[in-house]
Amino acid sequence: MVANLFSLSWDDIIFPSILPLLSYTDWLSLRCTSRLLCRLIKDFFSKNRALHHTIPSERIFRLMTKDSNSQCLRVLVLSNCTWVTDAHLRDVLKICRKLKKIDLTNCSALSQGILQLLTKNCEELEEMYLGGCGWVENVGLEYHQDHHARLKNILADPSSNLDPLAIFGKVGLRTLPPRKKSKFSGKDDLFSRLSVPDEPLKIYKKHVKMEPVIRRQGSLKVLDLSKNYALADNIFDSFFETFNKITHLYLAEVPALTDRTMKNIAVYLKDLVHLDISLNLRITDKGLVTVGRFSPNLKSVNVIGCIGITSLSTSFLRSKQISVSSSRRHSTFEGSADIHPMSLYPTLPKHLVNFNL
Repeated sequence: MVANLFSLSWDDIIFPSILPLLSYTDWLSLRCTSRLLCRLIKDFFSKNRALHHTIPSERIFRLMTKDSNSQCLRVLVLSNCTWVTDAHLRDVLKICRKLKKIDLTNCSALSQGILQLLTKNCEELEEMYLGGCGWVENVGLEYHQDHHARLKNILADPSSNLDPLAIFGKVGLRTLPPRKKSKFSGKDDLFSRLSVPDEPLKIYKKHVKMEPVIRRQGSLKVLDLSKNYALADNIFDSFFETFNKITHLYLAEVPALTDRTMKNIAVYLKDLVHLDISLNLRITDKGLVTVGRFSPNLKSVNVIGCIGITSLSTSFLRSKQISVSSSRRHSTFEGSADIHPMSLYPTLPKHLVNFNL
């Protein structure tokens, strides 16, 4: 069986089609089996593109990321990893600059410095899960938005980021006129170089290497900011204008959100497919109807626990073939916005109630 395994191509069959189907425990078990399998797993770690499952411990995380190639890792999932700190992630984010997806849900031991590293180094992110991260604040999201807005301006107009020395040249900044050169200087040398068959290709490659390489900017498509209690409406006034390609947005249990955020969602997120605003008590029918009316691609909405949302808005969404998730307890009181569920009012302890009277 071992001979048949090693007869297969590592890069073409084993790495992309076999090893990703195994668990982290299986990888470590194979690593301890033999020297050849240890070398195989080590080579796989250096070329692995995705870590789709939660990593249970710090030691396993270091084993799988210490040999990571900066051109390979695309997916990193660390949800519910309470052991993760800035020291663990800092080196990985500096190396793996082509991440497409990162999941830091409920990683409470991190700080805003990690968000800054994500902003500067991982500019191709398409999915970012930061739910339950109390360290995510308005300042960090504002920096993230400003950085990507500046990148968009540079890609639209490259000359806006040029240095004046690069625009005018060294000669343009001199007060003395440059020394004149003979019009025949270097012509004989260039002619002799071009007469050699391989020399023009070398000149072209040298010219291409001197040109600056522009990194591709990713468009954020999935964003999870649920249970981040420090966020407010004002951060989303310009955030959604920059990241206007979001298709799945999760803003559950963010107490400060109001219909102002819903208006920004309706104005900028025309590709929105799924919206989760559950347990947001300040969002009303007006905001939900606005999103449903101006989001042509919206397919589903989660409004569980939103006491400001009644059947007036949910029936409007269902008439547009939009799936609405709402709690059964809330549906009993959907008839009027002035009637609130009894479970929200304080109740007397049982030992104070005399049922014999």
